[in-house]
Order: sequence, then C-alpha cells, then structure tokens
Amino acid sequence: MPKDDYKQPLKALQVELEDLLAKRAEIDRRIVKVRQAIVSLAHLSGEDHASSELRNLSQEEIESTFLEPKLRLVDALRWILKAAGKPLTPLEVRNELEKLGYDISKTSLLSSIHITLGRIAEAGEAKEVKEKGKKAYLWRNPEGVRIRRIRPR
Repeated sequence: MPKDDYKQPLKALQVELEDLLAKRAEIDRRIVKVRQAIVSLAHLSGEDHASSELRNLSQEEIESTFLEPKLRLVDALRWILKAAGKPLTPLEVRNELEKLGYDISKTSLLSSIHITLGRIAEAGEAKEVKEKGKKAYLWRNPEGVRIRRIRPR
C-alpha cells in the first residue's frame, strides 16, 4: 500500500484525538469543581464523607479537593489551574486560594505563588502566557500526568 494511502486516516485520527483530549480536559475541570462542592457541602453538613462519590476518592484526593491547610501549595495551585480552564495571573490564583479557604495570611504568599507557578510551567504542566500584558498561567496537561517531579530549589 502506498504511503499516501495512510495520510488521510492518520490526519483524521489526529484530529479526533485532539477533540477527545479537549473534551477530557473539560470533563476533568468539571470533575474538580463537583468534587470540591461535594466535599465542601459534606463538611458543612457534618457528613463524614459518606456519599458514594467520596467513597471512591482516596483520602489524599478528598484533602486536596477540600484544600485543607496541610495541602502543599503546589498541589493547591494545580487544582486551581485545572479547574479554571483559562489563564490565571498569580494574583487571581491567590484570590482563588482565599475563596477556597486557604490561609493567605503569610506576607510572602504571593511571592511563593509566583515561584511555584513558574516551576509548574517549567515542568510542562502549565503554560506561561500573557493576559492583558501580565504573566498568567494556563493548565496544559489534560491527562493529569505529571511531566516531571518539581523539586524545591
């Protein structure tokens, strides 16, 4: 079979894969938001995470979704970028942390957010972009696969 006969099916499959990955990214963002709502409402209602959805989550996922104080900053930032579905500036990320109940009283928190977002982008999990002339970050890893481990400097 001539090589040209494979080009059209290859192109069609590449387009289909791009479409499927975009849909997966949207579904992943929605899952993050729904899990956050479930965990928050379970916590507020005094439930001990008894819903079937929460039984399927690991303790780490429950804690990450609820953004308890012991959650590492890098993990909280990943969740925020995944859920946003659009570029966020470090200041917007800090505001999202505050909305989710994360302790933002540290005076150097914004600096830590800048550094950590830069490392997330460096690891290939997010993309640094310009948003209205300001540095912003967009989640770019819809499969949820960690490209490489981020190590403190």
